[in-house]
Amino acid sequence: VPAVQLNVIQLLADISVAVKKPEVADMILPSLIESLDEGDASIPHSLRVQLLDAVSRIATLGFEKSYRETVFLMTRGYLSNISTLGSVENKAPVPKSRTEHVETLAAGFLTIASGLMNTKLRADYRHRLLSLCSEVSLASESKSGGNGADLLGPLLPAVAEICSDFDPTSNVEPSLLKLFRNLWFYIALFGLAPPLPEVKTISNSVNGAGRISTLSLQAVGGPYMWNIQWALAVQRISQGTPPLVASSVKWLEDELELNALHNSDTFRGTG
Repeated sequence: VPAVQLNVIQLLADISVAVKKPEVADMILPSLIESLDEGDASIPHSLRVQLLDAVSRIATLGFEKSYRETVFLMTRGYLSNISTLGSVENKAPVPKSRTEHVETLAAGFLTIASGLMNTKLRADYRHRLLSLCSEVSLASESKSGGNGADLLGPLLPAVAEICSDFDPTSNVEPSLLKLFRNLWFYIALFGLAPPLPEVKTISNSVNGAGRISTLSLQAVGGPYMWNIQWALAVQRISQGTPPLVASSVKWLEDELELNALHNSDTFRGTG
């Protein structure tokens, strides 16, 4: 990739950020998005990195049109990686091109989460990121038998950042609460939470017949299998997560769901 091309992209992004005018962003962004759309994942990695960094920085300015166009493009690009997932039986290694594509997009999501200051758009972005986490996790679990950590994990730093200013004690909408519950469900399923000390705990659970049974659970321990930044992100997300159980009835539903997860053959833990 010619250095002059990369420099021009950087310059255009710098101009948009420096001027902070929606009309300037609206003039520059379409050409950058068009370049990403036309090239898709086949364009050189260095060019894709520069383009995604540029559109992400423009999105942080908080102009609704450019923000929505950028997030839509990046979300669509991230979801496209689901088609490359293998089945449970297919043990082929993940293509390097997909790994680079995922990492580059995840970096863009983090850039937006870190730089976006508009309160309304931050709330919108939080909902969109959590929705994306649910979508890729559900698709990964159903297609590859639970091997979705390599798609959910890269998104966690951005989720942690966008939740850093979220008040978990506020009145949370049911749709957002459900997305938080989904996120923690898949964090547990994919073994993305930091390992705990190996101590046994006693849990009173409700079995399928409605009876109370006692289980001796072993905390997941051992070395962390994934990027340590993902573990740190999980810890930050926990600080911004609202209470996930609102009533005793809901507690019973959650307990049954977690029991099913704990007994699932697809659960593998962190080590």
